[in-house]
Amino acid sequence: MKKAQISGQIIIYILSMVIFGGILIYGYSAIQGFTSDQERVAYIKFEEDFKNTIRGLLISYGDVEVFNDRNPLKLPTGFTEMCIIDLNEAAPETVTFSQTGNSFPLVQDSWASEVRTNVFLMQNDKLKETFFAGNITVKYTNKYLCFQINSGRVTDVMLEGVGAKAELERFIP
Repeated sequence: MKKAQISGQIIIYILSMVIFGGILIYGYSAIQGFTSDQERVAYIKFEEDFKNTIRGLLISYGDVEVFNDRNPLKLPTGFTEMCIIDLNEAAPETVTFSQTGNSFPLVQDSWASEVRTNVFLMQNDKLKETFFAGNITVKYTNKYLCFQINSGRVTDVMLEGVGAKAELERFIP
């Protein structure tokens, strides 16, 4: 074999490795993008489903929607806690989460500032998403409720249509 043939084969091998590496990197980033998009779609589906549930209860006096083990409220994975506040009431001095017992000043400040947001989704003590779900009242004295999210499921929520609002309470079987 001639020296020119050997160095030509080396260049072809190196070029092949570079192209293969580029394809691998592109494939990995594409898969990451699909996963991220899938999580965003799951969150939007949860938000719309929850809003539709509230809208349905606003016009159905006395109807009850229970989210339990057989009919869980399904959220995308990654969220650890969901808090719902009663915007019809004044904000308390602190909002304490059930999972950690920590207070969360951003939620309290949002409430005190009368921002039109009543559902807060946390991920490991960090506020991740918020939205307005409709006119919700909370049946308890602190006027907010937090629910733990386990594997993307909340199983202890009860909502009842009471006229122009939905009343929220913890479901205890």
